Amino acid sequence: MPEVQIGAYILRLSNVSQKDGSFDVDVWLWFRWTDPALKPYESFEFSNGSISSKSEPVVSRDGDHFYTSVRVQATVLHDFDVRKYPLDSHVLHIYVEDENLDAAHMLYVADASTAIDPELRVPGWTVKLGTAQVDLRSYPTNYGLQSSGETASTYSRATFEIDLLRTDYGPLFKQFWMSALSVLLGLLAFRVRAADLDARFGLGVGSIFAASANAFVIADSLPQSADVTMAEQINFLSIGTIFLCVAISVWSLRICYRGKDDLSERLDRWAMSLIGIAYVVANVMIVALNT
Repeated sequence: MPEVQIGAYILRLSNVSQKDGSFDVDVWLWFRWTDPALKPYESFEFSNGSISSKSEPVVSRDGDHFYTSVRVQATVLHDFDVRKYPLDSHVLHIYVEDENLDAAHMLYVADASTAIDPELRVPGWTVKLGTAQVDLRSYPTNYGLQSSGETASTYSRATFEIDLLRTDYGPLFKQFWMSALSVLLGLLAFRVRAADLDARFGLGVGSIFAASANAFVIADSLPQSADVTMAEQINFLSIGTIFLCVAISVWSLRICYRGKDDLSERLDRWAMSLIGIAYVVANVMIVALNT
């Protein structure tokens, strides 16, 4: 069985889009083989993406092997798991297969020289090279080639992994400082007398709109999903907390209208303290459960 050694040197990752489910890669691929009838540099493809450009290969001899390298720019599709966003880590995959030769005619062998450029950066993540491996990928079709007598096709697949790791809580602060500020303003409303309607309820209603706007901005950067992400949990908590503050303010106002100003002020003090503590504890629990 003809074998082709394949390796990669990953230069750049860009346009990493969780919403679109894709990323762009700039990579050198090289091939080493012995069968003169093979031209693996002409028929390789990224089975989970599309190649936008590649350099012209120059075939040379490397001992008793043929050798060539090709620089490739491609867009690769990836299903990002955003349930833990913005503390999400991902394992990106680049799948390389031969578009013409199935596993009966050619097998890839992973080259141990696969590496990643030490200057490669992806904002918000730490980038590490994962494992390079080769396996067989079966497709439940013969692609219309009835003379093959087969109902399925099997191809050799080379897989290159790239780990994107969240290593700090900076993204969490940047994404949710507005929600936290909105909750703080909602709590500060308890320091305004219940009878001062404009100031008291203006803070609460304004806080709800600010937290809701932050939730929409974050949701717009993520793909649609049936799962409730950590980002949504934190935003729901913020909006619910502010709504609770407004509801207690209504209760406090009704007490104040009954001439029980002292009871109204005690309710405000206790509500501010207990709701504030509960909000902090709930956020810590959400983060702990999602990390």
